[in-house]
Amino acid sequence: MNEQASTFNRSSTLHTPVLPRLPEKILRVIAAIYAAHGGAERMRLGEWHDVEEELKSRLEDEYHEQQQ
Repeated sequence: MNEQASTFNRSSTLHTPVLPRLPEKILRVIAAIYAAHGGAERMRLGEWHDVEEELKSRLEDEYHEQQQ
């Protein structure tokens, strides 16, 4: 393999982004919400939106409690 092809192969490699780990408390809240909706596998798009709004509300409430 020539140098140009070798450079192309190295630069074209896809890498999975490294995402920050979610704190355990947030994961527990998400799991509880999913369970209340019958599990993530059975949820419809509207339910995903409801989960997002509920999670956002719970996190905002927790934030405000910590600020007091």
